[in-house]
Amino acid sequence: FTSGSTGVPKGCGPSHGQVSAFIMAMAQQYPFSTEDRFAQYCDLAFDASVFVLFSALSVGAQVFVIPEHQRLMPMKFLRQHKITVLYIMPSVVTMLERSHQLKKGQLPHLRRTFFGAEALTFRTVQHWLVAAPESQVDNHYGPTEATVTCSAYTVNSNNNRSIEDNCTPGLDTLPIGKPLPGLNMAIVDEHKQFVRPGEPGEIVIGGDQVLTSYWRDEKRSTEAFALLALEGGDKQNWYLSGDYGFM
Repeated sequence: FTSGSTGVPKGCGPSHGQVSAFIMAMAQQYPFSTEDRFAQYCDLAFDASVFVLFSALSVGAQVFVIPEHQRLMPMKFLRQHKITVLYIMPSVVTMLERSHQLKKGQLPHLRRTFFGAEALTFRTVQHWLVAAPESQVDNHYGPTEATVTCSAYTVNSNNNRSIEDNCTPGLDTLPIGKPLPGLNMAIVDEHKQFVRPGEPGEIVIGGDQVLTSYWRDEKRSTEAFALLALEGGDKQNWYLSGDYGFM
């Protein structure tokens, strides 16, 4: 089910094929290996757990489940198990920073941090890289209707560039990036017409991972999913995210 943060929770029933498409897209995007050590921070009720568990299993990597009583203070666990891949929410870093749990260089083994479920600010990234200076940071965006994650943005903090340089001028949040392999993302206006680059509107998502309807809810399915014509005239199923953005 969706979280209900934008209304009544809605049942989502992604197929095995849609989940497989997501895992294969992540494998194309990131070089995971048998040497990786994933941390399972998210509860199994949160769809991000699908990314962690199946990405690790697909390459023969290890998964370390953070006990519930350690989720508010996970740093010792991450360091003890030499975690290399972690998926967390930006608010977790905010909590860790405010409670003075982020110490300089305390996660030397972490090589990849994935943020999702919330907007990611450059300040959050700065605070996190104090503790995990060797980690690459990726910002993920993806409503449940598009099977966990549909786009990714890798933060560029090399060549003495400020992390803030990654942000859109006038905003302190990082971009949601480009669609994963097998997906399309676009912006439409209030008439569901595709707009030109730079024009704002609603984010729509199409491709192998996208659902075609909600579970046993025809009314909301009609409102959220639509067949929209591409430039060549062919129609594709798109999810109307309700999120506002521009390309």
